Amino acid sequence: MIAAACALGVLALTAVAVPQLGAQDSEVDPAAVELLQTTMDYLGGLESFSAFVFNLREDLLDSGQRIDLEASGGVTVVRPNKLRGVRHAGAVDEVLVYDGERVTVYNDVKQAYMTMEAPPTIEEMFLALYAFVEIYPVSDLIWQDAFPYLMQGVDFAKVVGTEVIGGVACTHLVFGRPDLGFQIWIPTDGPPLPAKYVVTDHGTPEMLSIVTYITDWNLEPSVSDDTFTFVPPEGAKKVPFPKPDSSH
Repeated sequence: MIAAACALGVLALTAVAVPQLGAQDSEVDPAAVELLQTTMDYLGGLESFSAFVFNLREDLLDSGQRIDLEASGGVTVVRPNKLRGVRHAGAVDEVLVYDGERVTVYNDVKQAYMTMEAPPTIEEMFLALYAFVEIYPVSDLIWQDAFPYLMQGVDFAKVVGTEVIGGVACTHLVFGRPDLGFQIWIPTDGPPLPAKYVVTDHGTPEMLSIVTYITDWNLEPSVSDDTFTFVPPEGAKKVPFPKPDSSH
C-alpha cells in the first residue's frame, strides 16, 4: 500500500464522453452531474493545497468475516509536479515524495525505500506508480481533469440530500456504474472542498467500500524545496519496486 492521500484506483487513461442528459436518462440527475463538475473543476484549478485524510477500508478475512482497516495521513500538492503524502496505519508510517523527476516511497517499519524516475506531472506519476503498488481512490480528487473520467460509464446519479459531515452541512451525491459506485459530500456554503468520498466495489457480492474523510484543507500551504525532497533516514536501505501487478 502507499500513502493514503495519494491513491488513484478508479481512473482510466482513455478520453471519454460525458453522458448526454436527456429525458431518456431518468436515472442520471443533471443537478448531481453539474455539482460534481463544478467541484472537480474547482479542485483542478487549485495551484496548491494540503489536506488531512482519514481512510476506512472494508476487507474480508478468509472466514468471510468483514473487517475495517483504518489509516490516516495527509497530502501536500503543488501543481503540476510536486506532491508529498504520508500514511499512518497501525505501527506503519509511509511517506511518498514526488519532485517532478523521481518518486520515492518509504516504509519506516521496514526501514526501506523504493525510488524510480517519474514522468513530469502528478497525473502521469500516479499512472506509472499504479503498475507497481496498491493505491487508494481518493487521488481521484487530486487528478487535475478528473470529471470526464469519473463520469465514464455512469448510468446513475442522484442528489441524496443535505447531511452534516464534521459539523459542516454538505450536499450528498451518489453515482453508479456497473463495476463501482461512488459518493461525495460537498459543502453547501463556501468553496466546494469535499468533506467525504466513498468508493464501493460493485464487482463482488460483498460490495466493499473505501471511505475517506478529508479535513483541514489549506489552499496556501507553506512549502519549500525540502518538502518534496526525500533524504533517506540513517540506516534505511534502498530496495527495488515490486514487479508490476498485472491485476491493476
